[in-house]
Amino acid sequence: MPSAPDLFSPDDPEKPVLSPGPRAFQLKAKPENLRKFLRFTIDGITATLYVKSLLNTLGIARRNRSRAVLNLSEGGVMVLTTERIPLKTKVRVRLEIEKFRDVIETDGEVR
Repeated sequence: MPSAPDLFSPDDPEKPVLSPGPRAFQLKAKPENLRKFLRFTIDGITATLYVKSLLNTLGIARRNRSRAVLNLSEGGVMVLTTERIPLKTKVRVRLEIEKFRDVIETDGEVR
């Protein structure tokens, strides 16, 4: 059986990070699983999402792949799409927020 200091070792990725509870050890969330920014929703937001390519930049063969905006945060936006887009694909996102009469347009990457 491992000694108590071994259970708390953050250096070994194979070992869970544990914290002592009142009667037993309880699992603690790893730092990489914690959200850095708070997520929120806004009603009346419309998204346009295009995969970045030379033709889309020129305005040819543009196809909106967004269906709905699920949530926003300081670190990004979660968009429901009409089809699966591969990870690390570069995209162009345009968000129109009707309530505030505001438009946000930016480049992004699928994560």
